[in-house]
Amino acid sequence: MHGLKFSCPVETRGVECGAEWCYTDVRKLAFLTDEEEEVLEQKLAFAIARKFCEYKQCPGCRTFTERQDTTNLRVLCTVCSERSTYEFCWQCLNPWKNTSTDSDRCGNDECINMALEALKNCRLINLPESSVKDCPSIRACPTCGLLIEHKSQCKYMTCARCHYKFCFACLKSANACKEKQPESYYAKCATAVAPRQQCIPQWHLRAHKQVR
Repeated sequence: MHGLKFSCPVETRGVECGAEWCYTDVRKLAFLTDEEEEVLEQKLAFAIARKFCEYKQCPGCRTFTERQDTTNLRVLCTVCSERSTYEFCWQCLNPWKNTSTDSDRCGNDECINMALEALKNCRLINLPESSVKDCPSIRACPTCGLLIEHKSQCKYMTCARCHYKFCFACLKSANACKEKQPESYYAKCATAVAPRQQCIPQWHLRAHKQVR
């Protein structure tokens, strides 16, 4: 499965077939047990939620929860709270421990923003068949913050979630980069390679406020 599509993995002389399979056909031909079908449905639902919305699974009841305030790490699960108030940390997905009114510190010692750590510590690469050197291998989409790892040759990327097109090297929009350096798909940008990102853009905020 690539993204939200099922593709034929058969290779002939080193070339992958890649034909897209219909989900209903996969269900019919896979001979899955009831337990395996349930796992597949959960993974598909999670993949769809991650692609189109800012959802995470509540660590208590495992239902998908949407964060209403993107600056607040303290999230209330309405399902769990039908029995007793249950809050968890959006960042580390552990029960909320902090008894103060702070919304940016959950009280768990191991609470780490894994996405931000990936951006800060990712390896530097030379983009394949390109003159772009020492570029961070992982970027956050400048619009929605989705993490993207460079695996193709061209430096121009289209975010799978928000469809924003940008340059993986300089982090400007694809159009802005091409305007300064036409036909620069494999060449250096007019500006220097952007350093590792130190913050993650928040989705749906027109002013593009950022989480640090």
